[in-house]
Amino acid sequence: MTVSDTPWNSLEIAKLVANFAIPAVLLMLGILVSRIEKKFEQRLDQREFSRSWKKDIYDEIAPDLNLLFCTFNYVGPWREYNPESIIDAKRRIEEKIFAYSPIFTAATMKKFNDLMAGAFETGRGRGTTLLIRSNFDMFAESSAVWKEEYQEMFVKESKRITRKEFNALYDDFREALFKDLGFLS
Repeated sequence: MTVSDTPWNSLEIAKLVANFAIPAVLLMLGILVSRIEKKFEQRLDQREFSRSWKKDIYDEIAPDLNLLFCTFNYVGPWREYNPESIIDAKRRIEEKIFAYSPIFTAATMKKFNDLMAGAFETGRGRGTTLLIRSNFDMFAESSAVWKEEYQEMFVKESKRITRKEFNALYDDFREALFKDLGFLS
């Protein structure tokens, strides 16, 4: 019997290997595509969770930030705010910002501190409260809930912040915050 007479020559072996190899390769490709698809879905889920979580952080801070914006720009419901509500809003924002500070950059935290220092006078000594750097006269003339003792909760005219100064600090902080939260690039 010669090599050409044997039923298992190299061509027959190649055909047999091809018959088994094609389904095996297709199976491996299917498994690979399935794994890639699962990883892609996991990344989408993680991004969605991250985005949702970051949106929740902003949703916690936004109402009080808006209260400060209205207060220092004399827009919206600012006439309804009294000094206590303004100071309470500041403290709620600080509580949340400092609680989440590990996810914020140092630049964002600096811009936050700059905004708070621009809007309020702090560090006045033990047992004293902070003062609001807004225009006392605007509140005294227009507020629906004004009391004379509120005057003591505002800085003197020479220490007030202008709308333009406040808005610059406010915009800088919000831009940095949005970048840290992934809403801006």
